[in-house]
Amino acid sequence: MRPVGSEFSRALHAGYLELAGAELEELDLEDTNEFAARAIRAGKGEHVEPEKISHRKLPRGKVAELIAARERLVARLDKPTRARQPKTAAQTQLAYECWMQEQEENFQPDDIAACRERFTKLIAGIETVKNVSNARPLSPMLRAIPASATLKHKDIAQTGYVILFNLNSADITKAGKRILDDAIATAKNLGAAVVRIAGHADRSGKQPYNARLSQRRADKVADAFTSAGVDGSTIRMESFGEDKPAVQTPDGTIEPRNRRVEIGIVTGGARTAELR
Repeated sequence: MRPVGSEFSRALHAGYLELAGAELEELDLEDTNEFAARAIRAGKGEHVEPEKISHRKLPRGKVAELIAARERLVARLDKPTRARQPKTAAQTQLAYECWMQEQEENFQPDDIAACRERFTKLIAGIETVKNVSNARPLSPMLRAIPASATLKHKDIAQTGYVILFNLNSADITKAGKRILDDAIATAKNLGAAVVRIAGHADRSGKQPYNARLSQRRADKVADAFTSAGVDGSTIRMESFGEDKPAVQTPDGTIEPRNRRVEIGIVTGGARTAELR
């Protein structure tokens, strides 16, 4: 089938098909059918809730932990999060259901641990992004991010990237995807202490709209980082609307260089200094 609906629903559809395929390889036809049925519902654009505890015959000693996990998941996967972080939200739900399925079987401890750890990491990333407005900002020394430059100060280094966007759009272009992939690879290869993501807009629209647009752009980039496995607790996200243009322009002016997300990959002792 050709999946329809939101990006979150389409990501769930693809993920459920993968889970169904994995169970088919193990000749577990009951779970193959269960995941395939959930894939069909997601592919039709239906809202598929995380699997309920009562659907599985779980070991008694594991029920409390999984109840707490589901409550945590449902609380964080609200509609704004599904819209702003669709891939990460879908992967988090899929990791939870993988954990549930493996825990019910209860004979592959490595698989149980892998699903559980993936869920724990992803849900922590969602929580960090949702609460990022309360996070302490980076020190002034680390706030400026020039394009394609590396700043060094003692044991602290920051590599900067800039992704540009089309007018009135938060979609990442092919050129932006290449830059984003480089930034993600840097964060993973260097073990980033902090990933600073700052969204911006030009002055061609009204200020409230530009504020929302810059937030959506930052959300898209943050979602890509967490979807790629970057620890969400390292992410510090901000959005400035039209307030901090790279190029000063009169109000109402279209300026491509101001439609951007700046990414700072901070390594070294920066996070320790920030969190003190």
